[in-house]
Amino acid sequence: MLRYLIIAFMASLSACSFVEQKPGSENVTVTDKDSVVSCQEKGKSRVTVLSEIGVADLMDEYVAEKLDLMGKNAAVDQGGDTIVKIEEPEPGIAVYAIYKCK
Repeated sequence: MLRYLIIAFMASLSACSFVEQKPGSENVTVTDKDSVVSCQEKGKSRVTVLSEIGVADLMDEYVAEKLDLMGKNAAVDQGGDTIVKIEEPEPGIAVYAIYKCK
């Protein structure tokens, strides 16, 4: 019984936490607001990823990585090449400013 529970938990973890990388997002830079003073602001994006499954919290680094990836994807959609995290109101949610710097 415990074995089936573990298998189900692992399957739900892998199914719910996958974020697809859009073409071009690998070229988007994550930086701080001091580095974008001469860049053109393209917009903002609020992104959300799964940060817990039931009572188990996902690792902070993993959640941050997925938020950045979703922010980069949003930059591609809006014609940007640089993002700055401007707000993280709660775990699994972040707001990014999107800039065109190059």
